[in-house]
Amino acid sequence: MQFIELLQDNMPIALGIFGLLGLCVGSFLNVVIHRIPLMMVYSWRQECSQFMSEQADMPREHTLPLTNIVAADQPITLSRPASRCPHCAHKIKWYETYR
Repeated sequence: MQFIELLQDNMPIALGIFGLLGLCVGSFLNVVIHRIPLMMVYSWRQECSQFMSEQADMPREHTLPLTNIVAADQPITLSRPASRCPHCAHKIKWYETYR
């Protein structure tokens, strides 16, 4: 109860805490919005490659390009790999995010 009373009595402290909380949530949602479609594409490629490899009448020259793409794909999750520049692949450090 003391924490709530502190926030009620000190508006600048409350705004600072909620501002930092908002920045953390916003940063996480930015990662989610960017990576969920990439994770779906990775999953779809694997499923298509598996499906095409199971087809007995599918010519090898049709399945080989997708097999090569799936073999080169890096698995992606919300936490891995670390964030990188989309143009030069430079690993983004925590202190470089707000430049």
